[in-house]
Amino acid sequence: MNDLYTRDRMNRNNADFEGSGIGSGRYDSREEQKAKISDAKLPVVILIFMAIGLAGIIYMNVNELKHIINGTPVTLDYVSGQRSTWKAPDGNTYSYECEWARVKDGKVTIYYLGTDYRNAVVVSSIQSWLMFYGFFVAVIGAIIFWIYKIFHKKKHAVNRN
Repeated sequence: MNDLYTRDRMNRNNADFEGSGIGSGRYDSREEQKAKISDAKLPVVILIFMAIGLAGIIYMNVNELKHIINGTPVTLDYVSGQRSTWKAPDGNTYSYECEWARVKDGKVTIYYLGTDYRNAVVVSSIQSWLMFYGFFVAVIGAIIFWIYKIFHKKKHAVNRN
């Protein structure tokens, strides 16, 4: 056996590298819990922002559904890359952004409540809602998994009885 290898290994085993060498053997569960909480701060902050974003998307969807159920529909012509305009019964012309709108035969439907023509809602496409919800749910799921992995790390020691 190589004597140089044996001496080097014994020297490394006898050294105390930040509590990992021989003679340390102290386990402090409070310190470990503090370290885990410190590691989880960033994903929790990101999770909060993503949850606020998801709540905003849900609010917009509920607002759109409220307008669809209770509002008056108006069909507008749609030209890609341009805002759709409409002359309301009050004589004013209003324009609406229809980038994410549901386009059917070159037409877009908007809904307004009462005489609130300025705040009319353009009906969004199903694909846009699926894309928004899919993105937020996937990111929130990944962050929850990240937090789970921080607090439930694998144990590498094998207990044999």
